[in-house]
Amino acid sequence: MIDAARFRQIDALFAAALERPTGERGDFLDDACVGDPELRSAVGELLAHDEGASAAIREVVEAAALQDAIRRIGPYRVVREIGAGGMGVVYLAVRDDPHFHTEVAVKVLQGGLESAQAIARFRDERQILATLRHSGIVQLLDGGSLADGLPYLVMEYVEGSPITRWADARGLDVRARVELFQQVCAAVSYAHQKLVVHRDLKPSNILVTAAGAPKLLDFGIAKLLDPSASLAREAQTRAGMLFLTPEYASPEQLEGQPVSTASDLFSLGAVLYELLVGAPPRRLEGGGLAALTRALEVEIPRPSEVAPPSRRRAIAGDLERVVLKALEREPDRRYPSVERFSRDLGRALAGEPVEAHASTFVYRARKLLRRHRGAVLALAAVLLSLAGATVISTRQALRADEQARRAEQRTEDVRRLASAMLFEIDGELQEVEGATAARELLVRRSLAFLDVLAREADEGDPEQLLELAAGYLKIGDIQGSPTAPNLGHPSDALASYARAMELLQRSSVRDLPAARWQRATTRHRIGVLQVEIGEVAAGHTNLREALADVDGLPRSEDDHHRLVAFLRAALIQVAIDDGDLAAAAGHSDALLAVGARWEAAAGSHEARFWVGVAHEAASLWQSYAADPRAALAELDLALAVFRRLIDEAPQNVMFRRELWSALLRASAFHSGRDLRDLPVAHTGDLEAAEALLREALEIAERLARSDLLDTRAAQELALTLDLLAALVDARDPAAAAELFARASSIFAGLPAAVRDSASVRQLIAAGRCLAGVTLARLGRGDEAGQELAVGLDLAAQEAAVAHATVDVLILPAMCGVEAARARLALGDEEAAASLLEGAAADLRPLIDARPGLFPLRHGRADALTRLAALRVDACGSLLDAALATWRGWPGAPTEYTRAGEASIVAARAKCRTPEGPAR
Repeated sequence: MIDAARFRQIDALFAAALERPTGERGDFLDDACVGDPELRSAVGELLAHDEGASAAIREVVEAAALQDAIRRIGPYRVVREIGAGGMGVVYLAVRDDPHFHTEVAVKVLQGGLESAQAIARFRDERQILATLRHSGIVQLLDGGSLADGLPYLVMEYVEGSPITRWADARGLDVRARVELFQQVCAAVSYAHQKLVVHRDLKPSNILVTAAGAPKLLDFGIAKLLDPSASLAREAQTRAGMLFLTPEYASPEQLEGQPVSTASDLFSLGAVLYELLVGAPPRRLEGGGLAALTRALEVEIPRPSEVAPPSRRRAIAGDLERVVLKALEREPDRRYPSVERFSRDLGRALAGEPVEAHASTFVYRARKLLRRHRGAVLALAAVLLSLAGATVISTRQALRADEQARRAEQRTEDVRRLASAMLFEIDGELQEVEGATAARELLVRRSLAFLDVLAREADEGDPEQLLELAAGYLKIGDIQGSPTAPNLGHPSDALASYARAMELLQRSSVRDLPAARWQRATTRHRIGVLQVEIGEVAAGHTNLREALADVDGLPRSEDDHHRLVAFLRAALIQVAIDDGDLAAAAGHSDALLAVGARWEAAAGSHEARFWVGVAHEAASLWQSYAADPRAALAELDLALAVFRRLIDEAPQNVMFRRELWSALLRASAFHSGRDLRDLPVAHTGDLEAAEALLREALEIAERLARSDLLDTRAAQELALTLDLLAALVDARDPAAAAELFARASSIFAGLPAAVRDSASVRQLIAAGRCLAGVTLARLGRGDEAGQELAVGLDLAAQEAAVAHATVDVLILPAMCGVEAARARLALGDEEAAASLLEGAAADLRPLIDARPGLFPLRHGRADALTRLAALRVDACGSLLDAALATWRGWPGAPTEYTRAGEASIVAARAKCRTPEGPAR
């Protein structure tokens, strides 16, 4: 008896044969049915009749499918078939046992393909998927064998459209299509890092969800590149077995040659080509070996020549070169990795020089000029002058004594030109979106000159030493200052700052007012950066010493105001970490006074900016004092300042970034969800919180998109996605999971030095713990457990650092609360209760050390209240402890504290103990 799967196979082959001219059908069947004479005979008989046979076959298939629909595969109930082809059939199924009820995709071996080789290859796919854990790759959830011994695998169910269809349906422009495709590149690059080659990348294997997240499917013919792993693989590709889709397969695949990651890169190029053009790079007719031969001979037309007219201009030029480089016939002429391919796409979008174009000086200069015409013209002039001056200096130095004076003058020129390059040109570039690459080039060139000049510096020339110190300070800012757009190299920044301090301590300049000013400035930069990377105690010391230095210096308007403002803002956080809200309020008032004086004196954008920062800083300590409405009133003032500044200076990154920060804080004071999951006093207005977060997300996406090398922008985007995901989780956990996955992918793509910094590890820890709750609510217990394990481990590591900040010290406890929520969603009340007990216990010593910080009490009272709902036998004592924690706060009562206390009292009144109702 022929089963439904065999009917499908016959029907698919019969339909394919009908599409070919009558004279070619026999050859096509001979090629397609090698080793399967029964299949060849069955389809041949159908072709002897007419197309009506196809309808008859489909009736039989549909009847068989009705029986399939009531089958069970392991613990899964099959709902319907959602796909068939190649080796397998994929069903939508539901696991509906008493513990879980979730939709999944179940793939089983296609009927009629039960050979040992096919079974082995199917098991290989299952093993490969088990090694891949990436948000852009369909996740393996389960696997097993049917009653007849055939294997099956269970994957997450992805409801989406092929990437080309999804993009067309939404009318995406060229930039949006490329940015969507770069997410696919990230998934393929991850697979390659795991030594897995997909071998069948095509639009139908890349589905995009409604939320815009692409998912890579079907690793049925994937290959492991690891030699040791290949020994354990059951299936080996035999000569003559071509598993591919000709329109997207690389030339080496079509020729039956060994494949590598370069083969996937070609297929990615073909997918991108179709995404941009609307058709694959090869337009093939017919089938069989003749079609494969023709595929090798097809000349790929230039994308800009065949794309829809509305896209041609955007594709022409560097983007087209990048696509065609990926589609080179010879593997060694393509990109060496998918990551390099994706990076070149980003450069093409940003107007930067691409690897696909010959790297001539003229080309790179032209690209730089187009991006930053005014600033780059100045930079070019300086570099040319600098080069000329250096050459002249060298020649002059070799001449007679009479020439020595001229050589010295030329060296002075070099010094001044280097200073101009750093302070004038970078001042322009810093305010331009997408200028990170230009700034990186500036740093390399300037640092080389400064190192030479510093080695030859004259101890008796204070002016020279001061200029060199200022140059190192500026380079440190560009390398890694957390107070400005930077290159993400904090250790390099600290080294540059240290070099500046060493020059400023030399005897000839040590006591000069200018040197004292620079030392205070440098100490401030070091302190802020030390706090950022986890050296908190040293950072706090440097900040306090810097303020003491400034207080003893003569005032010089802008410079004085600027440095004092920076220090006061940093010391507000220092005071909060020490638990001293009175000191925080004092620094906040002083900061506002500085900003007001500065604005009255100068009326500049910068002065007004610091007025906005002062209001934002005031909101911070007020939130710790349990007064969300006062905090929001200050933030309203700050938001108004930043929005006006952006209207007047729309390209200024600093203004836009501070607006983003204020929006996040305002959202937190409505939702109670702070940057590192710190519990804050809030209004409970989740609708307002989400609106503010979505505005912040637009800013973060713009900054990250405009400068792909700005690691700070990438961090801010990932953080915003995590916070938005946590906020929408209650009403749409599936959408939240997509947002969490996107944030995780961004964090994973950061440079190792940035990803391993203390601040980023803390953000990752909080995000992972929050994601665990969402995954648990979706029934994805294993994934939830993995996320929580990573989050809790990172949180514990960061909190163990000496003199960690308050938000870091509380992080393990808050992660514990999130883990308890996740375990409760999975039905494990005992584990949830244990985690809540641990969180409450962890917070008690923190409260003892900093009794005046309300968020610590807030967190402990919340953990105890949640625990009381689970431990009904101890409900009364737990709520009494929660109430005592709340009432023990020494600060002035606020509307929020009174409402919170009343809530606990009401819960206590309803609590029942073994002795009866609570009194």
